[in-house]
Amino acid sequence: MPDPFIRFDDVARTYQRGSSTVHALRGVDLALPPHSFTAVVGRSGSGKSTLMHLLAAMERPTRGQITVGEWTVTDLDRDARARYRREVVGMIFQRFNLVASMDAVGNVELPLVLAGVDARERRQRAEAMLEQVGLSDRRTHRPDELSGGEQQRVAIARALIHDPPLLLADEPTGNLDSQTAAEIVGLLRQIHDAGRSVLVVTHNLSEFEHVAERVVRLSDGAVVEDRLLYAA
Repeated sequence: MPDPFIRFDDVARTYQRGSSTVHALRGVDLALPPHSFTAVVGRSGSGKSTLMHLLAAMERPTRGQITVGEWTVTDLDRDARARYRREVVGMIFQRFNLVASMDAVGNVELPLVLAGVDARERRQRAEAMLEQVGLSDRRTHRPDELSGGEQQRVAIARALIHDPPLLLADEPTGNLDSQTAAEIVGLLRQIHDAGRSVLVVTHNLSEFEHVAERVVRLSDGAVVEDRLLYAA
């Protein structure tokens, strides 16, 4: 097996809620190879979203170490975490998280605005990315003028605009009908086949069983299953 691209070593995350301590993750050990497609499953409260937030450097673990490629995520300061998210991670969400006042191309180019990319270049790159996800004819439409599936395609284009090696998807089909969900799953598979690592948090493994290579199941903050569905 090649060296892991993603590695969790004894990672724990606890939260204080009043006088109670919530153990969101309990000593997770995980090693995922480069260019993998992993589905993380479990009931609500199992720790799925916490694992993803830690991987995206949106939170810090209470204990343990996370590495992604050459990055030791748990050692990064504030500025380095922002650079890590800008260079390594693309993130898509169940509720799309699009800016309502911006059209599709404006939403897609937003990460490039934050990165200081020239206006002409970022517009060209955003339009090219929308074409890749099949939305070039909808580039001037705002989110309220798009279907749920179209909004998710815009969100995927935005997540990929800075060419990250790792795509994280938090319940990406949760707000979609079954046909549209299947289309989004197919698009995620194409993204993986193009050479990226993809990690999806989902409550519905059946949607991803034919595309994911690996399933990691969490329960009460611990990994209770880690198995290959098929070899890449």
